[in-house]
Amino acid sequence: MALMALKTRSRLNCEFMPRSARDASPLLLLLCMLIAGPAAGQDYGITNIPVADTTLFETAPDNNLGASTLAAGTTRGGLRARALIQFDLRSIPTNAVIQLAALSLTVVRTPQPGVASVFNLRRISQPWGEGSQNGNNGGSARTNETTWNMRFAPSTPWSSPGGSAPADFSATVSATASIGETGTYTFSSTPALVADVQAWTMNPAANFGWILMDEHEELLLTARRFGSREDPVRAPFLAVQFTLPQPLVSPFVLSLPQISSNQVQFSFPTPSNRTCAVEYSSTLSPLAWQVLVSLAASNGVTNVIITDPLQPGQRFYRVRTP
Repeated sequence: MALMALKTRSRLNCEFMPRSARDASPLLLLLCMLIAGPAAGQDYGITNIPVADTTLFETAPDNNLGASTLAAGTTRGGLRARALIQFDLRSIPTNAVIQLAALSLTVVRTPQPGVASVFNLRRISQPWGEGSQNGNNGGSARTNETTWNMRFAPSTPWSSPGGSAPADFSATVSATASIGETGTYTFSSTPALVADVQAWTMNPAANFGWILMDEHEELLLTARRFGSREDPVRAPFLAVQFTLPQPLVSPFVLSLPQISSNQVQFSFPTPSNRTCAVEYSSTLSPLAWQVLVSLAASNGVTNVIITDPLQPGQRFYRVRTP
């Protein structure tokens, strides 16, 4: 879901009084103004669930758990688990500026008695295969499914079993969260987490997601089971807030205005893909403007010529665009 907030601003771009009209009667003043243009920094947000997640499971190092609950932490027997989570961020424009990113996970099962621990997210630097094996310990990995020993079974290993930094994932922690009993926990936005999302937005081909690890894998009974993407209620979800840079709008530039055949005439280039309205008024009161002509949006910049019968007194002109 995307959210958008729009602001407006006014800017005076150009003002002309033709030399031939300075001493003429009536006095003519031409004014070109771009108003109600969108301001920079529009805010957007999305939330989504993973497109892939699985577990590296030292308990069954050749099994894949791609369709099981996620596991991370250390069992009572001293065997480790690490979860892999990947999100598709291609709906975010590549020129977006990421402001916030936060990942929420739901613990669905803990050991008894369990030991609370700090868990880390680190950016993965190698591709991997989610797989489709189910069950508490998963099942024997099929071709290109990920296990504790293999990035892609049966013959593409991690740099060491379970993966290691910096070959398989970053040595830098992107975010941390203290996790204990069942419930939902959030890895709050950090500069490193934002940087991960920013990098993946700009280069989707480098997006291999995060690895979730216990910060203290030497501690026993820290293992937790988390809802995976197959869980319609307790799946991980990533919230991202970003802004889009506002395209620069070149000021309208009027060619030299003139009076010809008892008509005021001037021209200007219309902006690409934006409608315009040429308006006039005898004063600069914000409530006194009337539409002279409305111009439809065009695919490119188009130079238009505007004419208006000469009127007694003074008349101001402006161009309004959304």
